[in-house]
Amino acid sequence: MVPGNHDCYAELTPLRSLAAWTPYLRSDAAALESIQFPTLRQRGPLALVGLSSARPTSLLRATGSLGNDQCRRIEALLKVLSNTHECRVILIHHPPLGKAVASRRRLTDPTALGEVLARTGAELVLHGHLHREFLTRLPEPKRSIPVVGVRSASEGGTTCPPRSISCLRD
Repeated sequence: MVPGNHDCYAELTPLRSLAAWTPYLRSDAAALESIQFPTLRQRGPLALVGLSSARPTSLLRATGSLGNDQCRRIEALLKVLSNTHECRVILIHHPPLGKAVASRRRLTDPTALGEVLARTGAELVLHGHLHREFLTRLPEPKRSIPVVGVRSASEGGTTCPPRSISCLRD
């Protein structure tokens, strides 16, 4: 689980705003009350790397960002994981797709994350935020990284075919 814009409507300290979610957010090796992003949860051959793009925004906006400090920590963690045989899965609320998403809903620093992923690699990026399913890819020097958008776990209904990136602006 990773936090998103709905978890950050007001300026609060991370411990206070995310306290109820701590057991689901923190890294496997973290202290009981500690949450620092990126997080790492390892499940068999999976390395689940959780990012936080949650930021308070003005009314009618739902943007997110990672920031320079988190991007540096992401790169360091992914470099360590690149020396293992684990499948590195990036979990992020906002899609890392830049201008393909409407400006009021996008990740404000997708280029920084894209550059990190180009240098370190990952096997998969999973995100939510858009309340629809779709599949695209991020370029990487060796191979592209699949990016999968998923609907909310609480959303009912039948599964529809993944949409392409061309439908993200509506």
